[in-house]
Amino acid sequence: MTLLRLSTRQFRRGWKSGEYTVMAAALALALAAVSAVGFFTARVRTAVAEQSGESLAADLVLESAEPIPEKLGDEARAAGALTASVLDFPTVLVKGQATQLVDVHAVSAGYPLRGRVRISPQAFGASRPADGIPARGTLWAEPRVLGALGLRVGDTVNVGDLPMRIAAAIGYLPDGGFGFTALEPKLVMGETDLPATGLVGANARVEFKLLVAGSPDTIDALDRRWHDTLKSIRVQDARDGRPEIVNAIERSQRFLALAALVSALISAVAVVLAARRYAARYTDTAAVLKCLGLTRRRVQTVLLLELLWLGLSAGIAGVLIGYAAQYGLVAVLKDLLPSQLPPAPLTPAVAALGMGLILLLGFALPPLMRLGDTPPARVLRRDLEPPKAKGFAVYGAAVAAGFGITLWQVHTLELAVSVLLGLGLTVLLLGVGAVLMLRLLKGLHRGGAGWRYGLANLNRHRRDAIIQMVAFGIGLMVLLLLALVRTDLLHSWRTSLPDDAPNEFIINIQPDERATVTKFFIDHGVRSPTLYPFVRARLSAIEGKPVAGLHFQDEGGRRMAEREQNLSWSYDLPAANTIVSGRWWDPAQAKQALASLEEGFAANLGVKVGDTLDFDVAGTPLKVTVASIRKVRWDSFQPNFFVDLSPGALEAHAGTWITSVYLPPEKMPILADLIRQLPSLTLFDVDAIMQQVRQLMDEASLAVEYVFLFTLGAGVVVLLAAVQSTRDERRFEAAVLRAIGASRRRLRAAAAAEYAALGFASGFLGALAATLVAWALAVRIFNLPYVPDWRVWVSGVLAGTAIVAFSGMMATRSVLKTPPVETLREG
Repeated sequence: MTLLRLSTRQFRRGWKSGEYTVMAAALALALAAVSAVGFFTARVRTAVAEQSGESLAADLVLESAEPIPEKLGDEARAAGALTASVLDFPTVLVKGQATQLVDVHAVSAGYPLRGRVRISPQAFGASRPADGIPARGTLWAEPRVLGALGLRVGDTVNVGDLPMRIAAAIGYLPDGGFGFTALEPKLVMGETDLPATGLVGANARVEFKLLVAGSPDTIDALDRRWHDTLKSIRVQDARDGRPEIVNAIERSQRFLALAALVSALISAVAVVLAARRYAARYTDTAAVLKCLGLTRRRVQTVLLLELLWLGLSAGIAGVLIGYAAQYGLVAVLKDLLPSQLPPAPLTPAVAALGMGLILLLGFALPPLMRLGDTPPARVLRRDLEPPKAKGFAVYGAAVAAGFGITLWQVHTLELAVSVLLGLGLTVLLLGVGAVLMLRLLKGLHRGGAGWRYGLANLNRHRRDAIIQMVAFGIGLMVLLLLALVRTDLLHSWRTSLPDDAPNEFIINIQPDERATVTKFFIDHGVRSPTLYPFVRARLSAIEGKPVAGLHFQDEGGRRMAEREQNLSWSYDLPAANTIVSGRWWDPAQAKQALASLEEGFAANLGVKVGDTLDFDVAGTPLKVTVASIRKVRWDSFQPNFFVDLSPGALEAHAGTWITSVYLPPEKMPILADLIRQLPSLTLFDVDAIMQQVRQLMDEASLAVEYVFLFTLGAGVVVLLAAVQSTRDERRFEAAVLRAIGASRRRLRAAAAAEYAALGFASGFLGALAATLVAWALAVRIFNLPYVPDWRVWVSGVLAGTAIVAFSGMMATRSVLKTPPVETLREG
């Protein structure tokens, strides 16, 4: 109890005197970043878990590109379950000269089996639960559809060949998805109206779903039975939690967690600097405690308890800041999230506090523990010092703590090692750059006395200057990459494409419509498009071994093997393709059953040239031999396929056709005429889709930038810690200079020169690192021409100079205000 009271008394004294200010600020900032990301992702994950059944509109869903056998529905109903059916397919709505790609949700009576559709009499109006499904001849449409076509509730629009009245605007659709899973706006219609539309014919691109709901025992029994027996139908239950959504959440969490991790690690540097200064100032107190009879272990216990009080107080403050900050993330990412998020659980707060204790124990405790060996004689002889901490103890604890919190944040050992190696390399490169910048600044002797003294101060505190440059350089580098370089890379990609790169894809072209489509574009002055055939199929075996029994290296390979495949055939190698292994077929070989695979597809399946693949094409078996592996330029905007077959392989299989065309803006209205003439066609406006994707990417990038603002804050705290660690030395130097005639104005000018130069160097290094990373991404990864952006350099240098200069001047203000007499008397 005595030690407990002593530690609390010492903690209150240290807090009042400002000893703990920087350490607490660094810790609070680190935990604010970590807990903000934790609260945010926990809320989203909880929402998905709570709505998992509702997000499927059922307890169990069977999905297939072919009609689902009626016997499966009969089997479910015989087991006591409820059923409903859904057909999903894309089509184009036309209003005047405007067109809009939509996803049609054709539903049967009873839909949805879980959750409720909410509808409104006007777009974005107050919604109410829907009673049943749309009546015959009517539909419900999402507000995006109404806005794009200038429609209102009550208007009539053609869906294929059938005029339908818009009965309501959709406020909420249980299985509508969100974010990247709901790019195409939806409309809901009754399944009984489908035949009159003429949109669902042979080889149409339709996803058939059977929805099943019932008691948990019934669903479990059906799930087990169907998972074992249905090979060409995907079975999904509520416990899957919409894997595409969960995967998107996991990826976004990792990005945000990495941003928070960088803030935490930079804050750890400030913790180390502040702890060393505190250890230096606590030495006399430790000597007094030893004189009063406290043993080495008890002195260390007092220090450990003080760190505990510091960790709890700063940690709670950081968690509260993080809780408030996560609302900013929700606001930034509102278009990527479910409409309603539950309250944040307490788990992220507990995890953040635990991480805070790890930070203190790993980075602050080692410098303080040596104070237990302070000789009591120091109260008489100030030159006596406690033995220095062993390097292994100090650096080993820091490395262990750094690795621990990294693994905690990213969850996988491989990624944790990669992150630390990448961060270590970045620190090394920026450190070398900082040393070179200090040498360069050292040679700048011209200027006033304040300028020369400020630059000399940088080199006198070389270690602290390098640490600050690296900390600020990392923060500025990442923000510049996200804010400017990302936009430059997207622009470079767009400008690298030909001016006439296709901007419209047309699918579902029936064999008897090919001539009509070609003639339509020629009649309207558009270059005749090339049409490509394709059929839907499922991969059933590789080298004669059934896919269901094969082991793949990762889940991506499994998903690739089990998904519906689009097979095409061609006599000639497509323009955007390059053979990397094997050979393309000649005219004689074209009559054989051969295949050419995209390299990523082949790698995921573990397939090489010479292997055989078995496909199921609408119930007809097809065996082909892999003749070549291709590299595909997917950004060519030409129709490309994972699997290209020789013409002889698909002679007996009927399919549909696909094409892509370039239409200048003035010819876009002709698409409305094409849809009126051939309503079964489906058009994809590449520019519109890219605009939506770009908007969502901008929001995601803005969220990462938001979290990286904590990194800049961590850099400021490192600056404050460095200033505080040299505070006594700076006060003494300022007092001596004032005593020999230097004015306070000149000292302020020297401090301004020091921190402006430090900020300039940090900004320069951040811009240089961002430029190098951008060049590597453009040239080495994306094969794009890279043109340096002057805005990166101007923004980096100006931001670095302004932030560091302002922060440094605020930190040293009290040093310059201290009267020289007071400082010299203390010395």
